[in-house]
Amino acid sequence: MFIIRMKSDVEDVGDIDVVDATDVIEVVDNDEKSDSAIRSISLNPEISKLIALNEFIHDIVEDFQVDLIVEEVFVNIVDYSNCEHITINAQIENDLLTLKFIDDGIEFNPLLNEDPEKTE
Repeated sequence: MFIIRMKSDVEDVGDIDVVDATDVIEVVDNDEKSDSAIRSISLNPEISKLIALNEFIHDIVEDFQVDLIVEEVFVNIVDYSNCEHITINAQIENDLLTLKFIDDGIEFNPLLNEDPEKTE
């Protein structure tokens, strides 16, 4: 699971936290457009589903930086996790956008891997 938090009023892309996929996630799915509502979409791990994901995100916020982050995380999950499904939860609270990417694939934590050798 990846959790992405981004302040809506700053240019910085924010922090990306890698969290253990075994964490319990409570999903509250409702159709209200209030800032604190958690919205959710579940997709098959196919690159073609990126269009549906972009439409889901654009219903919440339209921001080029968010688009790039969402695409990068989604494509990496599709290409490398061997998962069977991906769920994305989105919430805006106090001008803070939180996106949670949850999949049932192979866990990868870049903080636990050694840096690749640099070629000269």
